[in-house]
Amino acid sequence: MPSLYVGDILYGYCGGCFDDSYNEKIVLHVGRDYVVVREQFTGDALLYNGNPANLTEYLTKEEYA
Repeated sequence: MPSLYVGDILYGYCGGCFDDSYNEKIVLHVGRDYVVVREQFTGDALLYNGNPANLTEYLTKEEYA
């Protein structure tokens, strides 16, 4: 299973983990049970409370047909 690191980019909606953010998010900090990101369009810092491993599926940009 891939890990989440500072500097990684999370793509898309991320299952709603960051409210209404559909834009790319850069990982600023990874804690044991939280992740802080910066939303690239607005520059807002956003917080996810939960296991960082739950976000690794969003490291890959989805391609839409």
